[in-house]
Amino acid sequence: MKRILIFLTMIFIILFANNKINAKTNADIGGGVYFYSSLAPYGNWIQINGGITVWQPARVNSTWQPYTDGYWIWTNDGWYWESYEPYGYITYHYGRWYYDNYYGWIWVPDNQWAPAWVEWRYDNDYIGWAPLPPYAGFSASFGINFSLNFFTPYSQWHFVRYKHFCDPYSYRYYIPSRDVYRFYNRTRYRTNYGYSNGRVINRGIDIDYVRKRSGQNIRERMIERVNNPGQLRNGGGRNSDRVRSYFVERNKLNRESFDARNIQRSNRRSSLDLSKLGIDQRNSVDRNRQTGSDNRIFNRERNLNKRPVDNGNVRSYQPERKVIREKNTNPNLNRERTIQRNRNDNPFLRPERKIQKNENRNNNPFLRQERNIQKNENRTNSRQIQRSGDNRQNERSRDVSKDRGKRGR
Repeated sequence: MKRILIFLTMIFIILFANNKINAKTNADIGGGVYFYSSLAPYGNWIQINGGITVWQPARVNSTWQPYTDGYWIWTNDGWYWESYEPYGYITYHYGRWYYDNYYGWIWVPDNQWAPAWVEWRYDNDYIGWAPLPPYAGFSASFGINFSLNFFTPYSQWHFVRYKHFCDPYSYRYYIPSRDVYRFYNRTRYRTNYGYSNGRVINRGIDIDYVRKRSGQNIRERMIERVNNPGQLRNGGGRNSDRVRSYFVERNKLNRESFDARNIQRSNRRSSLDLSKLGIDQRNSVDRNRQTGSDNRIFNRERNLNKRPVDNGNVRSYQPERKVIREKNTNPNLNRERTIQRNRNDNPFLRPERKIQKNENRNNNPFLRQERNIQKNENRTNSRQIQRSGDNRQNERSRDVSKDRGKRGR
């Protein structure tokens, strides 16, 4: 009997210690780890920079890009990306994609659903799209807001003609990557997101304009939200009036459990700036307060202060980008700014600054080298002038001597 009690006690202690270790390990994982169990079979979860956990797709080639293997559908919530990839029902409607210099394409989790998280470019003949980066946040009042001035590289854009835009095999008609920069420069930017009845709307390029330029009667389909991925297979196909999309409530996502022991921790430094993330605003604001960084929001799409642009037969409106800065409530920084202003206004410090500038110029080896080159050039020029003057003087003396010789004869 005593042996049984001792054995049960040991098992209880081991289980308790294991749960405690797992809880501590899970607490060390930063950021929201959403859809852990659903995405684990198709890739790896990695903790980067010691502060955020991202997902990396497995078994993809070096030329793979998000928003490539699928097609566009016009719905009651705007442009919807229907992916052929087994994880596309999550990664193209939640979170953001980012191309890292070391890890390649990584997906940053978020709990906000949308028909697609992309930015647009278009002209009279072509339409293009690219994945929004993690620096692009969404708010119901502003739409898409960029936390820093980020521009998507040419290589991440896809361009097609309008007649192939909604084609189920549109990837066959993508402009080659070597020519993308030319189409990028000839098109104009457009990102138009809205919010209605608790749903994000991806209006993108106006549907009437796409219908006109493509010559196709693109019909609108209704989005039917389902909470079970198995129900996506019975959506009715391309000819149905409905398209099923996987949707999970935020509260349920926040309670989702994960095994932190299967999350890889990498020592490689990522090029992703965690202090400027636009998604998961609660965590990013806390990081900004801790680091004291200057948070800026670059708004690419606003209905105010629109600037008309006339391009061919189409007259559109391209919004001006606004920068909104948060007020700095740190008294130490305000005190330093006041001291710096007083120093700039002090007339007695101005001569010292001039002396310091002259000393810095004298101590600068590059300026010394330039001065020496200038001196050598001046010396060379003066020597050449002097030689030319001497040559002229000699010629004049020769002419005078010749004249005198002629007169003597």
